Amino acid sequence: MWRNPPVRLAIGVVLLPLGLILIAGSSTWGVQTIKAHLPQSKQAEAVVNLTGGETYVGSFRVVNGSMSIQLIENSYNGYMYVIFPLYEAHDSTDDSFSFHVAKTGEYVFVFQHGSGQSSADQQALLSYQATSAPLFPLGLGLVLVAVGVAFVFADALAEQRARARAKQAQPSRLPPLPPRSLRPR
Repeated sequence: MWRNPPVRLAIGVVLLPLGLILIAGSSTWGVQTIKAHLPQSKQAEAVVNLTGGETYVGSFRVVNGSMSIQLIENSYNGYMYVIFPLYEAHDSTDDSFSFHVAKTGEYVFVFQHGSGQSSADQQALLSYQATSAPLFPLGLGLVLVAVGVAFVFADALAEQRARARAKQAQPSRLPPLPPRSLRPR
């Protein structure tokens, strides 16, 4: 069945986007950025999904004043587990942090005003990324793309060969022979 050129082309056309989707989906190692705005006397929260078993590294920059940050596991049974405690950053400094997540799930970054800063609007920028890349989806995606390209290429090559064979099989364009009665003996 896969030797049939239209089927081969269809398989290639399906495998290519599937591979690309897997490759794009495996990009969890990319840098994620959160911009936090804290109005006066309030806190800000950002809900994120993190992968279990991963270690994350990041940086935290406060635009004005001082601010603290917590990462809290968002559990549905009402308990909250602090992954890393209050961490304070001051005026326009880039502070680094790292943390390990034991299980996959929803987590909350909580931004709070630093000491003596609750009467001002504040802004912060938090960036983080996983330290390792998920290799299985990336590898599978690359394999699917390669197989998809091979199927499309094989279909194009088979079509080109069929055209060449058809061109060779065409009768020559010589004038037709005269009827038998008019031929010399």
